[in-house]
Amino acid sequence: MNKSFEIFDAHAHIIYGINGIKRGQKTATAKYGRILWNNKEINFLPPFFYDTQFTSETLIENMDFCGESKTVLLQNPVIGILNNEIQQAIEKYLERFFGTIQVDPLKKDASDVIQKYASEKQNTLKLEIGEEWGWSGNYPDFSLLAKEMMSVWETVANIPDEFHTFWNKERDNAIVTFSQEDNLDSEKLEKIIGNYLFTEKLPLRDDVIGVMKTRPSLKDRNAKAERVTGKILTLLIRL
Repeated sequence: MNKSFEIFDAHAHIIYGINGIKRGQKTATAKYGRILWNNKEINFLPPFFYDTQFTSETLIENMDFCGESKTVLLQNPVIGILNNEIQQAIEKYLERFFGTIQVDPLKKDASDVIQKYASEKQNTLKLEIGEEWGWSGNYPDFSLLAKEMMSVWETVANIPDEFHTFWNKERDNAIVTFSQEDNLDSEKLEKIIGNYLFTEKLPLRDDVIGVMKTRPSLKDRNAKAERVTGKILTLLIRL
């Protein structure tokens, strides 16, 4: 794993068979990566997933192979509700996984389920909205603004925002590391980054040079400014 440039995957799944719903019809596990639905089989995973499973252990192995540091475990109705499995995966790989919570949005116990599973690392409600893979296919008149959804949104509003806290910490650490490696003023660097995020305009060469604690010679000024600007852009991509 490349510690100098961590990769955060924002979309991953763990699958322990299929037990969901699609357009009002139950889904179930078929062999070789397929989903059984409405008396037919649908291709879902590549066929070498002979048992149609992708466990947390398999995901960790794939993450390590690709150099990924952390990932967010998502859900959707067709696969099924995996709140418990995601909770267990997070507990087992605490430094690797964040997780989502999924509920049937129109069931009376939706808020209770959210409260049961909400934690610092499983703190996001995932509602897939779409006819083929989401809740709109099961509830054609479904609306996020429906009266039945108000208690759900009130519950979600009280979930701790651990992901936002984590990402702010990652950003601050990246700025400090960058500043130390290139002998830059971290406060001035953070100001340049903030200006770019607000204006979407690249920093001027003189502004970049002004971030350097040791001012380069005229001969080296352009080359060093270009190198630091490139690293700033790389850092902005990460942020």
